[in-house]
Amino acid sequence: MLVQSCTCQREPDSASYNLFGGQGRRSSYEGIDFYTQIVTGINLNCQDSSGAINAPLSLEDDEIVIPTANGSMVFISESQAKWHFKLGGGEFVAAGMCADENKNISSISNEGTVYSVSKEGRLNWKVKPSDTNASRSRHSDLLCTKDGIYSASGDGTISKISFDGKLLWQRHSALAPTGMFAADDDGNLIISISQNQFGGTDSLIVLSPAGKLKWGLEFEDARLIKTPVIHNGVIYVPALKEIGQRRVSTIFSIDTSGRIIWEKNLSVVPRFISVATDGTLYIIGYNAGIGDALSGVFAFAADGGLKWKIFFDAAVPAPLMLGGNAIAFTGSTKDGPGLFFIDYGSGDLIHSIALNDKQIIYLLPAVTSGGMIVYAETGRLGLVQIDNTPMNKLLPY
Repeated sequence: MLVQSCTCQREPDSASYNLFGGQGRRSSYEGIDFYTQIVTGINLNCQDSSGAINAPLSLEDDEIVIPTANGSMVFISESQAKWHFKLGGGEFVAAGMCADENKNISSISNEGTVYSVSKEGRLNWKVKPSDTNASRSRHSDLLCTKDGIYSASGDGTISKISFDGKLLWQRHSALAPTGMFAADDDGNLIISISQNQFGGTDSLIVLSPAGKLKWGLEFEDARLIKTPVIHNGVIYVPALKEIGQRRVSTIFSIDTSGRIIWEKNLSVVPRFISVATDGTLYIIGYNAGIGDALSGVFAFAADGGLKWKIFFDAAVPAPLMLGGNAIAFTGSTKDGPGLFFIDYGSGDLIHSIALNDKQIIYLLPAVTSGGMIVYAETGRLGLVQIDNTPMNKLLPY
């Protein structure tokens, strides 16, 4: 089956690599089948042997970049650490990384410095977009499109940087961008900005590639949480609404002019939205609190009709990954972390893999262009990857 979707962390015809499957942030990897059979732990030899402090970034050719606790970016190819680049001045990578089509890798540090490092491990440039006290500010995951790199910080600063390190423009918002934002195929930014408190009025804004406000949509008595997602001209936004003394978990579907198409309430707090090529939404949510974790997976048609829902005794800290052969997600249960594969048509569990006998891992994995789901270890420099047996890789089915 041939589908138009992303492989690794890149969308078709895209000129960049981003977390959550590409600049639309829809976590779709439908162009590849996930490996599901064996778990392999790999200890990596590098001068910086500290573990991951943030999510790994997947490039083509099964290459992965890991940001470490000691402030390095480590490039891994063929299951070996090929080079590491150490950030300056005791800085460390503070949010998700991205890369352009030439595999120049960008990161933002805890001090708000954006670094660009070549695929050979050399510093291209570094720039600090904001003069505010960035060490006290939360930074959103970086976003790379065909014509630049975008950063956003909790002080409301949104910046665009050219591929040669020049600050192209900057906007300031009274509200804070959420931890991740998206872009459509034309490079328009879709950003949820929040007061970071319940009962206020948050907004969704769309900025042109030139930094001009195209439109904004206010959500009264609603807190926008997590990243917006866009696919085929439709934006999906997770939120918590205040209705009297109740908080209601809601998903909004919005067109590219800012009109709400539909909204749906969920029984659990929506954490992440994944969108398949055919427009089906797969939403993971759970309620944090005392007691055993319970997560719900919901499948909605593009018109908002519920296809199915199913619940699991696990907390799910990362989005559903949409593969060619199954939906995969990382879950944390009372017995430890695991990787679960479920059916597209029903949500029924197909297969699960326990990860509790491995090193402690960063629970947001990377998906390689070959089909491996790969976790970075946090206590040391290493990988935990889900693979197939050599024989099965050779079989044509």
